[in-house]
Amino acid sequence: FALYPRSRERITQATSSAIDIFSKPEVGILIDPDEETVTVYRQEGEPIVLGNEDILTVAELFPGWELPIAELWPPIFTEAETQTEA
Repeated sequence: FALYPRSRERITQATSSAIDIFSKPEVGILIDPDEETVTVYRQEGEPIVLGNEDILTVAELFPGWELPIAELWPPIFTEAETQTEA
């Protein structure tokens, strides 16, 4: 189960809802594009907040799968990189 809210208010609502929703699933993932963080909720333990330098793994659902958090966000190009030659 993953949530991808688009505003700060929706992040707060999603976090509150996630706590209720995640009483049954093994893992919940909240993606915050504004803060460029991913919060992983598991039945046991505290939520884990991951940043761009971290790698998301969900071994209980996808053994061996890894996703660098930085790959979730669109690339940022410089003005020179966006110029095309005619």
